[in-house]
Amino acid sequence: MFFPASEEDAKTLEFVNSWPSSLPELGFKMRTGIAVDFRETEWLRAEEGENAVPLLWPYNFNGYRIAFPIESKGKPQYLLNTLETQRLQMQKGNYLLLKRFTSKEERKRLQCCLLFEDDYLSFPSISTENHLNYIAKLSGKMGREELYGLFAVLNSSYMDNYFRILNGSTQVNANEINSLPFPSYSDIIKIGREAAALAQLSEAGCDAILEDLASCSSAGRAI
Repeated sequence: MFFPASEEDAKTLEFVNSWPSSLPELGFKMRTGIAVDFRETEWLRAEEGENAVPLLWPYNFNGYRIAFPIESKGKPQYLLNTLETQRLQMQKGNYLLLKRFTSKEERKRLQCCLLFEDDYLSFPSISTENHLNYIAKLSGKMGREELYGLFAVLNSSYMDNYFRILNGSTQVNANEINSLPFPSYSDIIKIGREAAALAQLSEAGCDAILEDLASCSSAGRAI
């Protein structure tokens, strides 16, 4: 149930509800990070050493990219790569990461960043800590245009406001994101091409791409 509290809220609902798809319908799905740190302490490592793979946390967010490794007390940056930890590992690829939790004081609820396969070529796999969500492709690997397109939608003020109207919680639930409206696949690719070409990623830049696309679509229908 949606309860717009202002004219701006009503415009946000109209804008986002015009999108025809959902993540699963587009061939993607958001999942929760795999490794619950306090349950897996015997496999976590502060230093890379031998036979270890990156373990990514919300603390690794640096703007719209991942900074790895970082020094953060109590946040081991590596997972030991053994048969016992295969269940905690992910195939290398392009992923969109989102924080599961934000504070009430933070301006944005949907905080996401880009993770590129090329950044981790020296490792056989990666892992994600449970305070993260990640979006993966259901079949095959996510392309860069797909990654940038999904990023631009989720990083926009439109989707952030939409999520706030839908849910006042500071927790980002994967099931909720999977049920939200998204543009069509062809539009995701168009959005991704434009976002990848931006000199600097920003919320305002993502908004402008979505607004231009909506204007072009409206103009096309009017002809």
